[in-house]
Amino acid sequence: MGKQRIRELDGLRALAIGLVVVHHTVTKNLEVLLYQLRWEKLGNLLDHLTSSGVQLFYVLSGILLLSPYLKGERPFSPERYFWRRAERLGPSYAASWLFVGAMAAALSAWPSWFSLERVAPFAWEAWLAQVFIFDPYQVYYNPVMWSLEVELSFYLTLPLWLWLYRRTRPGKLGHLLAFGLATAVSLGLQQVARFHFEPFPLNIISTFGLYLPCFLLGVALAGQPFTAREGAGLALLGGAYVGASLVWAPANVAPAFGLLYAGLVVLARAWTPARTLFSARPIVWLGERSYSLFLMHFPAIFVANHLAAFAFEGKTWGYFLLSRGLSLALMFALALPLFHWVESRGARGLSTAPAAAEA
Repeated sequence: MGKQRIRELDGLRALAIGLVVVHHTVTKNLEVLLYQLRWEKLGNLLDHLTSSGVQLFYVLSGILLLSPYLKGERPFSPERYFWRRAERLGPSYAASWLFVGAMAAALSAWPSWFSLERVAPFAWEAWLAQVFIFDPYQVYYNPVMWSLEVELSFYLTLPLWLWLYRRTRPGKLGHLLAFGLATAVSLGLQQVARFHFEPFPLNIISTFGLYLPCFLLGVALAGQPFTAREGAGLALLGGAYVGASLVWAPANVAPAFGLLYAGLVVLARAWTPARTLFSARPIVWLGERSYSLFLMHFPAIFVANHLAAFAFEGKTWGYFLLSRGLSLALMFALALPLFHWVESRGARGLSTAPAAAEA
């Protein structure tokens, strides 16, 4: 029998995908409205908050990937580890890649004013280059590709983090020092990225460095027990950092949300009200389907906006309401079959759907 999943962490996945979907469907419009009202800082906060779903995903990745090895629940075998990652995530990505290629080709063949403005023209070489996620062309027919490149970078370097952990055996202070060092490096990388274009693969390395503090916080939570009080402290510290980033423009906000979500993870596991909320079945249901939704939500948005563009000649309120309504319907119409027929077959311990794969 496979190892049971941690329900509250699946619930946090629901929060992460919810933030991502809100960011890509309504945030920009609300941000423009807030700027028109001269509430720029509130608009910036909304943008940072809704885009922080990926930071939460990265913290959770650090926990879930390292925890079995750091707790001695499973011996580390590089061959088995990399095979399991490919088995778990590869088929769903391959299915989404095929769909995205067909979508990009169709939008190029039958363009609308939206597709001409927002979707890169289809090219075989650019699409084929994306089959292994890392894309030297940097032509994103599915704009979530950049975050998948960061995620895959962590997967590939996980043996290094595991080796470093076992060699150093850091306590909580050691983890905080590692987080502080990674944050300092990320701030430097952010400044470099503001003034210099980085070609492939340097852009991948640089972007991974920007989000490394989030993964390292996940490693810390995987290796050390934290109390609810400590979780609240991490969340408050992260919230203060987010507030400071609204004033201090050069601040990389990713580590701030990493701290905030690390604290939320601790509270979801150690504080009964939070655990009850995030382990509720409807929230877990959404969280267990978050990967399929993540892969398919942007293609759904592209198709919905493309179809709505044939009904409206510009970005009117009618276009906004039609395109967003279609987007939400298409997200689930595409993601649920992907989850049922592909993703769930490589998952273990699902509580809202049968899992075909066992340990």
